[in-house]
Amino acid sequence: AAALYSKACDTAPPKGCNSLGVMYHSGDGVAQNDTRAGALYSRACDAGDALGCTNLGNSYWYGRGVSQDDTRAAALYSRACDTGNAAGCSSLGNCYWYGRGVGKNPDKATQLLTKGCGMGNQWGCDRLKEMK
Repeated sequence: AAALYSKACDTAPPKGCNSLGVMYHSGDGVAQNDTRAGALYSRACDAGDALGCTNLGNSYWYGRGVSQDDTRAAALYSRACDTGNAAGCSSLGNCYWYGRGVGKNPDKATQLLTKGCGMGNQWGCDRLKEMK
């Protein structure tokens, strides 16, 4: 799978870069390497893949393969949410809930988590329940 995703990353839409990044993050079929994963997520995001932006945001949120940076994570989650990625909306809502990378705003957090949940992101639905 890594060889196919690598080829797709080099020649086709950005989803191959994101998928290969996931493999590097988890060490599934390749040596685990969060720095390489972040670079692949960045390439996918730059090419317009919303899930790549969400995964890159996660890298910045947790400091995996990149320097931890809440502001950068929130900006990437926002970019993903704006292009219809449910996980990006939920993660951005989490940023607003904790005031990490953006000002703390429980109303905005609820709005974004509701949006992510409504788009099918179960984590967002679960997070909403935890907040109540």
